[in-house]
Amino acid sequence: MKFKTELHCHSRDGSGCSSESAEEIVQKYLDRGYSTLCLTNHFLPIWSDDREEWLKEVNEKHRAYDILKEAAEGTALNVIYGLEFRLKANYNDYLVFGFTWDYVEAMDPKDLDDIGRFSQKVRGDGMYLIQAHPFRYHMTVTNPDLLDAIEVHNGHAGHESHNMLAELYAEYHHKAKTSGTDSHDHSHVPNSGIITDFEIKTVEQLVETLRSGNYTLIKELDR
Repeated sequence: MKFKTELHCHSRDGSGCSSESAEEIVQKYLDRGYSTLCLTNHFLPIWSDDREEWLKEVNEKHRAYDILKEAAEGTALNVIYGLEFRLKANYNDYLVFGFTWDYVEAMDPKDLDDIGRFSQKVRGDGMYLIQAHPFRYHMTVTNPDLLDAIEVHNGHAGHESHNMLAELYAEYHHKAKTSGTDSHDHSHVPNSGIITDFEIKTVEQLVETLRSGNYTLIKELDR
């Protein structure tokens, strides 16, 4: 038996660019045969050292996860949390898995200044760091030594992510590869993620799986 896991999804409760409710997301992924969904709402830079502003952002993302988790209760869909961080230096986006909410609350806003500091922080503390859609317009390629993996297939229908370039880049630098639908609304049909021989139920199990490479990519044709 094979199990499908989505690694890149947004909800309207935690990402302003998403229009999809938790209930709609759960049903959509169940209909497409996914066993696990990672919610990776956007976490944008905080431009001051205001702790209240930082905690407000963290609490919004945590609440969005709780809403989706509650919507999935009693179904066959496991819900795992992650975040898609954007740093102050540019428009690059990074998927991070393996943190706790207390960990993010305690972070310094300056940790989002640049990828060098950010990578040292999160990877040094055992998180898993992926550059999302690195060849999308307005993005810049990150030093691969600062990453655990590269998202080589992004299924967002409204962006040209140049997935082939990302795949070649990951292969050249011998980096792990991931895939994600980058779902934002009902028109985004799940078409990406990973397949495993076992069901992924926790964020710890997800990180272990990504580190092991014991998965295959879902890379349906770009729409």
